This record gives sequence, structure tokens and C-alpha cells, in this order.
Amino acid sequence: MHSSIGTALVSPERFEAALDCLLENAIKFTEPGDLIELTGRRTAEGWTLQVHDSGVGISPETADRALREPPGERTGTGTGLGLAIVRGVVERLGGALSITGIRSVGTTVTILVPQPPIDGGDPVHRHPMAVAASDRIAPLRGSARS
Repeated sequence: MHSSIGTALVSPERFEAALDCLLENAIKFTEPGDLIELTGRRTAEGWTLQVHDSGVGISPETADRALREPPGERTGTGTGLGLAIVRGVVERLGGALSITGIRSVGTTVTILVPQPPIDGGDPVHRHPMAVAASDRIAPLRGSARS
């Protein structure tokens, strides 16, 4: 994928599917007049993409479950399949996914995708942004269950 700030080594179709899932969730949990914000940035280590909404928010417990448990258990809001798709895409990219939120305030979902350094040096083999970004970042390893 190419943008005005650089090129990402990702499958555009898979990345678009993940972004669609995140935006659908943001729309699902907001009301008319609420804010949905999509931001992306490139750093020396890789790409950060955030979807933030000012909707109903997510509790830390629900965010932790969404990052760690397989989808399929029906809840009042769905089955978690959309986030499983996002987890699978991020996993294939060697990235990390975080979800933060406050009930009645909003939710932010962050995708961190390591890429070769901008200066052309060695590719990134670890995710240096994971510690600084959030205490609820779950590096995704193994296969996501869908």
C-alpha cells in the first residue's frame, strides 16, 4: 500500500478487510453526532493505525477478553468475528493490536505494524513501540481462531 507518507509492505485486500471491521465496530457503537477518527502515521519502526470513536466505550475487562479469546460466543453486541479478522491480519503482518477505552467515553483500537526502517537499515525483528503504546497491547503469535 502507498500513501503520501510512504509505502507499507502489506496486502491491500487484507488490510482493507481489517480496517472495514474496525470502522464497522466504531459505527456500531456510536450515535449520530459522535466522532469516529481514523489516523495513521509512519515512524522509523513501522506503521500505526488508530480508529477512535466517542461512542459507548469499552471496559478494560472487555478489551482484554477481545484481545485474548476466540470469537464465537454470542453476546449482546455480536460474536467478535470482526476483531478476529483484525487479529488475523495483524498477526500475519507480525504486528500488535491494542484496545483501550472508557465506558461512556469512547474506544481506541490501535494496530502497530513493524516495517523496515525508513533509512533502509535492517528490518525490524521486534516491536519496539509495544511497550510505550499501551499496557493492553497483545503481540499476536500463532493463529487467530475464527
